[in-house]
Amino acid sequence: MNVYGKLVVLALAALPIAAMAAEGEGEQLSCIKDVAFSQEFLQRYPNAAPACREVKEQDGEKWIRFESKVEKVNKSKNELTLDFMNVRGDTLATVVVKPKPDSRVTINGKKKRYSTLRAGDKLSFWMPEKRFGFYSEPGASKLNQLEVVSDSAKQ
Repeated sequence: MNVYGKLVVLALAALPIAAMAAEGEGEQLSCIKDVAFSQEFLQRYPNAAPACREVKEQDGEKWIRFESKVEKVNKSKNELTLDFMNVRGDTLATVVVKPKPDSRVTINGKKKRYSTLRAGDKLSFWMPEKRFGFYSEPGASKLNQLEVVSDSAKQ
């Protein structure tokens, strides 16, 4: 058998393995067709739907991921000013949050305290589909919700 024939046999043998791996991954949820934002969220951020980056199901609940950039850190008040961005990087809303003193966020695979963040840092935040609130990770308990101090949505 020539080299070409061996490659064809190897490729055909790999197909069932690739199919099984794809089955295990499950279908990816869509920001467009699989999410119904809460009324409270839509009232506060009417143009924020395009900021959805990912939808993940955790413990039977859908969680929506948003990207933000730290604009300002106010250490004396323990507050962060965040710009929530759409996929093009345009700011759709500016939100000031007050994380709990011991709260942490994951950046580049490492857990960091919010108090160590600086302007320009990029963060992911998660929100449950059926209720308003920002969290550092999907499935987080209500105790870990970030307190929203103020916000302004871009019209």
